[in-house]
Amino acid sequence: MLKNKNTILYLIYTFFSSISFISPYTNLYLNEHFSFNISMIGIILMIYQATKFIFEIPTGVIADKFGKKISVIIGNILMIISYSILLLNIKELVYISFFLKGLGYTFISGSFDAIFINSLGSKVLTKMNSITRIFFFFGIGVSSGLGGLIIDILSYNMIIILDILILIVIFIISLIIKDDNIIINKKEKILKKSINLILSKKVLILFLLLDLITAISFINLEDFYSTFLSNNGIDIKIIGIIIFTQLIVSSIIGAIIHNVFKNINKLNFYMIFSILNVIFPLVMYIQKNIWLVPILYILKMVSYSLYAPVKYEIFQANINNNVRSTILSIKSLFIAIGGIISYFIVFLLGKYFTIEKITIILLTITLLFYIVINIIIFKDIKNFYKND
Repeated sequence: MLKNKNTILYLIYTFFSSISFISPYTNLYLNEHFSFNISMIGIILMIYQATKFIFEIPTGVIADKFGKKISVIIGNILMIISYSILLLNIKELVYISFFLKGLGYTFISGSFDAIFINSLGSKVLTKMNSITRIFFFFGIGVSSGLGGLIIDILSYNMIIILDILILIVIFIISLIIKDDNIIINKKEKILKKSINLILSKKVLILFLLLDLITAISFINLEDFYSTFLSNNGIDIKIIGIIIFTQLIVSSIIGAIIHNVFKNINKLNFYMIFSILNVIFPLVMYIQKNIWLVPILYILKMVSYSLYAPVKYEIFQANINNNVRSTILSIKSLFIAIGGIISYFIVFLLGKYFTIEKITIILLTITLLFYIVINIIIFKDIKNFYKND
């Protein structure tokens, strides 16, 4: 499997695309470097999600019609421009930077995955998904740990420069990847075909709804995690070490899971660990011991590693190659809607409640939705593996 050139490039791309020295510290960066308050940070992040919301489907259709590789290249160029604007240190341009970042994301979103899936086939999706998560967690862990140290020793601008260098590497990879693009009639109504496919399959509708509900609480959870630790008196160097440890441990566990995944009962793992994936962060915010937070976060990531490949496998198996980018864009659209709702809630309630209390409310609502949707989707998942 690893002899496939696209597979190797995909793993390399996954690793480098997971490296972002600034991402774990975005809110601290906007607050400390540009003096934005929590409400204004919510607005900036909402602009990012709103841009994704507006452009996700159009860019997905462009990828399916004119080539996924072209879409990825355009997206990477926009991302490089976005990060470069931040180096100008002009407060008013931050809004433009996050708009371009959101636009760049929409061109990349789903397109690179679609290239990989089309070239490799669907039979090894779950196995490769487990491998890419190892690369993903490891990349985030390393960049998060180093990011905190670099900020403390040097500056925020230095980690922006490092992120730009990483984006250039990703851009080079996107130039050499092979796109086995299916030639599609330019007059074919891809969006309509994609929507009809989604509406014809209950499992796709429910998984998309689950993505929406998850985004409402988890985007808020991830984006304000470093702020949460900082508000509890944790130094930025220690925050970097905590995030590094969490994600490296998750990466190691992901490697173990990859080796045993084929022998487990996927239905049971999905039903149990999808719920625990929400319960652990909820407990993390409710309990008062700050040093239990990293442990609960690791348990959350372990739960995610156990149920996410099942959801990924079922979702991908139910969509066709010729509309894959468009449907993955629709999936990202649902996540973007969830992000907009999340940031809007932070903007409205941020003046009256702490970010911790807002997150607890959102996680509680998410947990209730997970329980209901899992009950509805139970038979569909059972039948999928019964017929597999």
